[in-house]
Amino acid sequence: MPRPLLVIDTNIIRSDPNFGSAQWQALVAAVEAEEVDVAVPEVVVRESARHMEQRIKSARRELNTAVRAIHDQLRSSRLDAPALTYLPSVAELRKLPEITTEELRSELRNRFKEIGFTVAPIPEAAHDQLVDWSLASHRPFDATDKGYRDALIWHTFCDLAAADSAGFVVLVSDDNDYCARGKITPHEDLAGHLASIGRTESVGFARTVLEGLEVARAAMTNTSWWPRVPSPRVTDLLMAAIRDAYTDMIGAPLTRDVYDDSTESLLPGVELPEELEAASISTARFEGESAVVSVVETYRGRTSVGTVEVRTSFGYEALMDKGEFYSTLDNDAVWTLVDPDYNRNYVAIEGEFGAVVEFAFVIDHQHENVMALDIEHVQLL
Repeated sequence: MPRPLLVIDTNIIRSDPNFGSAQWQALVAAVEAEEVDVAVPEVVVRESARHMEQRIKSARRELNTAVRAIHDQLRSSRLDAPALTYLPSVAELRKLPEITTEELRSELRNRFKEIGFTVAPIPEAAHDQLVDWSLASHRPFDATDKGYRDALIWHTFCDLAAADSAGFVVLVSDDNDYCARGKITPHEDLAGHLASIGRTESVGFARTVLEGLEVARAAMTNTSWWPRVPSPRVTDLLMAAIRDAYTDMIGAPLTRDVYDDSTESLLPGVELPEELEAASISTARFEGESAVVSVVETYRGRTSVGTVEVRTSFGYEALMDKGEFYSTLDNDAVWTLVDPDYNRNYVAIEGEFGAVVEFAFVIDHQHENVMALDIEHVQLL
């Protein structure tokens, strides 16, 4: 019987372009254990290379700005430390060669080959069908005609599912153009397309890699997915890893700017009041006895993947405009004044919130090591 095949969309790679998260570690372990196969559409390779190129250019611009600022401050401070003479100038940085799109595509293809993934070619989709889909806003197209590359990824998925040698095929994507928001069932017109090619029972959908592994395993065993009870040693390793993760979090900003002019949250799902600025984590205390550990799968007795939830109390520090702060004094504010004269315009405040934090994990039993631990979701209490 052929192994389940997971087809990976661009947004899954974009969420972790360095392939170091728990999700990717779990997927690589499953491939190494010959439990699943993985295909990455060629369109996804090209889109991901473009995102990498944009991220690199943004990082270099920020580096130039930082180096210029450092040189300015060095001149002002009149420091003459020998180590500082090794700092390159902005002009020297700009002379460094740019990495090309083709080099990034080749880098991705080589990386996928190393970890046992295959790259699926661009499908020979009938363009008259794509035109009709676009004009009719047939998913994955929308009313603005966007969706051409998504349509090619969809056809790649369908071609892989329709192959004579195909087993169960799962599309792993967090794109709402394939499935309704928060759902793992395809939109009606895409379900109709699957029915037209006779592939309604042998395909599945998932929003995350771990969910994709669960869907594939449930389909192959004809059972509902149910997490396994962890050993006490697994729980001990995870609690130690969470303590270390929270220690590293102290002082970190709650949000940071990313290359495409958007922001990224340290705690996904947490949004503090908009009047708070420069918020950072000051404390993180969790209740170990509240932990709920679910081992999704163990591969060859060596590598376990799963999730763990813990109730956590986070403390934060932030700045607030003085006018806004004093206007909220009668509104039962949930923060405490720390410094009324932080500077001319701001006061410093502190506060606290409770949450249930869900981590994804990968554990190497042979070396008793938590290989990856990533925050997947945060539910405020």
